[in-house]
Amino acid sequence: MHALPGAIVQYANGIVDVDATKCIGCGYCATGCPFDVPKFHKTSGKMSKCTLCVDRVEVGLEPACIKACPTGCLQFGTKEEMVQLGNARVSQLKKDGFEEAMLYDPPGVNGTSVVTILGHGHPEWYDLPVNPHVPWGVRLWKQIVRPIGVIAAFATVLGFFMHYTNYGPKEPPAA
Repeated sequence: MHALPGAIVQYANGIVDVDATKCIGCGYCATGCPFDVPKFHKTSGKMSKCTLCVDRVEVGLEPACIKACPTGCLQFGTKEEMVQLGNARVSQLKKDGFEEAMLYDPPGVNGTSVVTILGHGHPEWYDLPVNPHVPWGVRLWKQIVRPIGVIAAFATVLGFFMHYTNYGPKEPPAA
């Protein structure tokens, strides 16, 4: 997820969530998400999305949807484990006659934290973008404007410090 600082939180485990205490409901997170995941919640006036039960995951439990899935088609684990499991499932599907089966992990967004198996190899059939990418405005903000702002803030503080050490505090004229 790519959004304005403070509205989106990415935990160490890779789960991305909306921080409701900082969300102002502007919708920039939805604009920056190539998958159109965050949605505006009319009652709260804020953005929301599936949290992957981050509170459960942080204490070593699996998300509720994984636990409740009666068929076992939903799995949870590290990215590497899920890619390995996904590739095994794709191989199985291809042996069963689904020649176009594929693992959906688009490179335009450096992969996703949710690995999806497509039985027919057409992401658009599953309401997934064919070639998702991060919008240029978000990349510009994160890679150029934001770092320049950090450097400018640091230079301003350094300038104030240097001025204070060279000239000291301003003293009123003697009367």
